[in-house]
Amino acid sequence: MRALLGAEFDAFLESMQAPFQRALRENARRPGGARSFALAQVPWCPRGYFVSTDARPGASLAHFAGAFYLQEPSAMVPAEVLCAQPGERVLDLCAAPGGKATRLAECAGALVANEIEPRRAKVLLSNLERMGAWNAAVTNESPARLAQALPEAFDAVLVDAPCSGEGMFRRDPGAIAEWTEASNLGCQKRQREILACAARLVRPGGRLVYSTCTFSPLENEDNVEWFLREFAEFSARDFSLPALGRSQNGCLRVYPHRAAGEGHFVALLARAGESQPLSKGLASPPALPEAGAAFFAALPPGEAVLRGETTCLRSALLPPLDGLRVLRDGLPLFSCKKGVFRPEHAAGMALAARQALELDAQQANAYLGGAPLALGKDTPQGWALARYQGMPLGWGKGSEDTFKNHLPKGLRQNAPLLP
Repeated sequence: MRALLGAEFDAFLESMQAPFQRALRENARRPGGARSFALAQVPWCPRGYFVSTDARPGASLAHFAGAFYLQEPSAMVPAEVLCAQPGERVLDLCAAPGGKATRLAECAGALVANEIEPRRAKVLLSNLERMGAWNAAVTNESPARLAQALPEAFDAVLVDAPCSGEGMFRRDPGAIAEWTEASNLGCQKRQREILACAARLVRPGGRLVYSTCTFSPLENEDNVEWFLREFAEFSARDFSLPALGRSQNGCLRVYPHRAAGEGHFVALLARAGESQPLSKGLASPPALPEAGAAFFAALPPGEAVLRGETTCLRSALLPPLDGLRVLRDGLPLFSCKKGVFRPEHAAGMALAARQALELDAQQANAYLGGAPLALGKDTPQGWALARYQGMPLGWGKGSEDTFKNHLPKGLRQNAPLLP
């Protein structure tokens, strides 16, 4: 580190003894939902906010409702550099637990979020559903398998690579004891394997962002130089972000003594060439059975796909995922069993419901605990989406004076959440 930082080394050492910054990123689909916890804005992320050290945003009703994602400030950088756009097909190749994927899904036309480790892939899916990402598919594949199945399929690819984690030592001092020089070399080998696969997934004219949370040049600049030698169709592209400055040769380092965040590295690599836009002629809403469509106030454009007894909304920008290990390929809308239609929880978190029930904090906690709600004359009849401060919690069904609880059992809370 002394060789990397020179005269800044002492300031870096001092910063490593200071408390780390806590932050969240507000969900663009739930504007204002983070206001009770948000302090100053994270300069490089339009919806990123610092939070106080004693706040408990993760134990709040707003967090359950997908109002925000708790995310280390520097970890917000890669998605901002990738800068996904409407109409684009985007891949997050190493996506769990979902901090960057949930941001990309807000901006892109469609997102494939991949995670090779099965348990982490389930966490990824849970976070995408909580944040209401209707346009995302989740895969549980190796980068090599995706590269084989989906060559040149994506406008933009993010590789937030597994790394030695040196940039997180301040947050996790125990990780220091586990570090060895072999950690850097082993990570570098794996990172290059992932990058080689990622190169095959980018369309001509597309872009690739490579990021790590380590300081090691072996895992950062050395990998970028290797990549540009191996894949001549790519070139480094410089960028700048507020409070972080401008990249050099397409690479930007974030240090805790320079910015309010942990150690991070980001590189932007552009592929030469041009491709036809993917979004042409893909703006039609799906045709659904009247009883199923009745749950929702409006539907985004896409295709209605039947998977067993469940009808899903699939963005037409998603690539075909046949033959891959897929946790979700489209947004589950509703099921139909023996002619009885029932809305899916994921759809309630992502789409506006035709009928909604606003709950106060006490009622919301009772609902999240799995209880039916006795609402008297205020009980909506039939299916309705329970909401707190306009944000979705889950479905219920009103019958006479009782709102019956249909929150999935795995999501029910054992203790009240903060208002």
